[in-house]
Amino acid sequence: MSTHSLFSRAALAKTYLQRLVDRPDRALSLFGPRQIGKTTFLTGDLAREAKAEHLLPIYVDLMAAQHPLEAINGALRDQLFGLKARKLRQNVKSVSALGVGLAMETPPELPRSADVGQQLQHLFADLLRQPGVACVLLMLDEVQEVARAGVQGDQAMRAVRALFNQYKVSAKLLLLMTGSSQEGLTRLFASPSQASFGLADREDFPPLGLDYVRFVADRANAGRNTKSRLQPQALFSIFSKQLGNRPADLEAFVGHLGTYNLTEPELAVDDFLTRRYPPQDIAQRFNAFTPVQRFLLREIANGAQQFTGRAMLDKLEHELGVGITGAAVRKALLSLPANTVANPNRGRYVIEDKLLERWLQAQQKA
Repeated sequence: MSTHSLFSRAALAKTYLQRLVDRPDRALSLFGPRQIGKTTFLTGDLAREAKAEHLLPIYVDLMAAQHPLEAINGALRDQLFGLKARKLRQNVKSVSALGVGLAMETPPELPRSADVGQQLQHLFADLLRQPGVACVLLMLDEVQEVARAGVQGDQAMRAVRALFNQYKVSAKLLLLMTGSSQEGLTRLFASPSQASFGLADREDFPPLGLDYVRFVADRANAGRNTKSRLQPQALFSIFSKQLGNRPADLEAFVGHLGTYNLTEPELAVDDFLTRRYPPQDIAQRFNAFTPVQRFLLREIANGAQQFTGRAMLDKLEHELGVGITGAAVRKALLSLPANTVANPNRGRYVIEDKLLERWLQAQQKA
């Protein structure tokens, strides 16, 4: 069983849920890099807290959804199926003379529409008609992917916004969205050209802290002698810096240490990361980028920030052997895969993929 799955963040769940209950007219979006525990938190701590407060939590992962609105509608259909399967609510119309045969009333026909946006409205209304469902907490994970889905993504956000507007006064719908791309979330909620413009307040999702690392260390130390006990402070430094606050990596790293007598586990980090994320795999991924993108990523890893000025364009032209414009540079940056780079401070790009950043910096040192 995963160590992380046993670590509760109930207090944080209460905080977010109270924020949503207090401001049902404002959706909330949470930014956090991938693999820092957002999904586990949503489907575990937050879902449990919502149920405890008699809310119906519905989670939708949009990372791999080619049709975002269909994914959301599908999640609502699954919930309806489960609710209706648990309770037979058809009224008995008649009983045969011997009491053996039962004739059940046919349930009323639900509204139907070929339009997927209208389907969302009908499905949600049907959910609210189910016994015990007074309010729904809709959690959309990796929502920045909607912005990459083109027309279908825009359709999805328009439908979600229309649904939210319909129920935000009655507080029957609480909307929480998460994303692992600063650039993607900014584009989604801060750009007037987007259907989701101004829909949600944005906050940073806090990574797991020292209390979690101490929890992991205590479990690991239960099978160690006094001299080989892991030190939580040293382990936290590794977790927050070299492991990028990724709980799955911390648990694997602690397992990698085994029962070795290591009071300074930093000595084993490089070996662990090399085994878990082979450099040749990262190199293969890097080489799949365009020449312009590879140049820009190397420059960002080296601390460069201005990429459309004359000096940088001259440097790029010299390396590639062809002329290039500032517009082509911007296009190369924007077309990088999700979670590769971010531009949180207007022009000051950072590499979000910390494994790639670490590899690039190692290449430069070499």
